[in-house]
Amino acid sequence: MKEEFADIERKLAGELKQASAQAISPQEFKQLKSVLDQAEQMLGVLAKSEQQYADLNQGLERELAQLNDLWLEEYRAIEQVLIKINRVDSPLKIVPQFKANKAAMLKHIQDLYRGSRIREAMLQTVVNEFSDFGATWREKSLLQSLLGSSFDTFWQYFEDNLEALLTWQVPNNFTIEYRGKALAHHSLGQRASALMLFVLSQRENDIVIIDQPEDDTG
Repeated sequence: MKEEFADIERKLAGELKQASAQAISPQEFKQLKSVLDQAEQMLGVLAKSEQQYADLNQGLERELAQLNDLWLEEYRAIEQVLIKINRVDSPLKIVPQFKANKAAMLKHIQDLYRGSRIREAMLQTVVNEFSDFGATWREKSLLQSLLGSSFDTFWQYFEDNLEALLTWQVPNNFTIEYRGKALAHHSLGQRASALMLFVLSQRENDIVIIDQPEDDTG
């Protein structure tokens, strides 16, 4: 039996030589087969891990969408209250803007990115481009094109602070306008007059008490 096996092995070696192929021994074949099996197992584990990662990302996207819906629902409720406050006949209005407080958004990311050496101008670019940090996470390719060589460092810090960024609510902006112009752009006297008119226009108040500090009396 051994002689027959050796004869078959010699014939195979000869055929492989004629075909310019390298002959291997049964032991080498077993080793190669073992390596191949291990590689296939590793590929299977990797494919499973990639699928799990994709599933986690999809789940996170759903959660972020639900969170945004809650923020929007809160904003809509505030809008309804402001509609009652902003009477048609009043020259003073409170104008809301959803997720518009970019200064607060910049401050939040600056606090988390201390020590990153990412310039403030770069962080400002990110804040101006995206409505919130959830959008920043979803638009990774756009973020990479904006940041260029700074992307790797930025993304490392982003992942290290993922929860603090994704769950942070960008504050809404509320601007008080008087006769179509922001109250802050009016004189001090005009501001006082506008606020007085606003208080008096709120019919829920039967009594208004005005405290005049003695230092301001003339």
